[in-house]
Amino acid sequence: MTHRAYQTIDAKSAADLGTQLGRLNGEHMRESIAYVRREGNWNRKLAIAKQQIAVTQQHLPQYVVELEAYASAAGLSLADVWVVMCEDELDETAAEKCTTFVTNGGNLVSHNEDWDEDSEEEIGVLRKTIGGLTTLEIHYFNTPLGGSAISINAHGYVQAINSLHHSDGRIGIPRNVIARWLSETAVPEQSFATLRTLPRSAGYNHLLVGTGGPVFVQPSPDPGPA
Repeated sequence: MTHRAYQTIDAKSAADLGTQLGRLNGEHMRESIAYVRREGNWNRKLAIAKQQIAVTQQHLPQYVVELEAYASAAGLSLADVWVVMCEDELDETAAEKCTTFVTNGGNLVSHNEDWDEDSEEEIGVLRKTIGGLTTLEIHYFNTPLGGSAISINAHGYVQAINSLHHSDGRIGIPRNVIARWLSETAVPEQSFATLRTLPRSAGYNHLLVGTGGPVFVQPSPDPGPA
């Protein structure tokens, strides 16, 4: 079952997932690219994006493959899609916020996307399966990798994302790529240890809650090694 507010995808590979999402949401991405272009500084954002793609290719290449397939299916360039996927990370200022509550020893999780009034046109629910792993998530149509709001994966882990505003951004793996990668975790402790070794451009606060209530929080907002 697939419609505007709820989409389901069963993919054989990263490229297959990207292709299906590009066909479903490519027109929305085209509109988002046009909007971000009008905001200005497009060439500067493109230059940063191309450097970020190169770094991500070295460390988490599967997500570059997925976005390449998405861009191809939508008839767009990877760099253009990447700029929009990064959202406000490439802007001079950022104002987006979100709120997460965890209570009852981790057995009750609540998350609110504290966004502006037109957000209902930008967001849906996506159930995706790739390589045997299923994830159910709140999904922004202009961030095709997903995992950047709240999600639960078949390993039993909920990930909730909260924004952090940095003044020390650098060239590295974008936080939305990191968010997608962590949304697929099977062992949070190991994933957080690996996270601290990755060259990130910025960061979110990542809160993971497992079945039965264990709670894991990213130990530091430090963007990682330069």
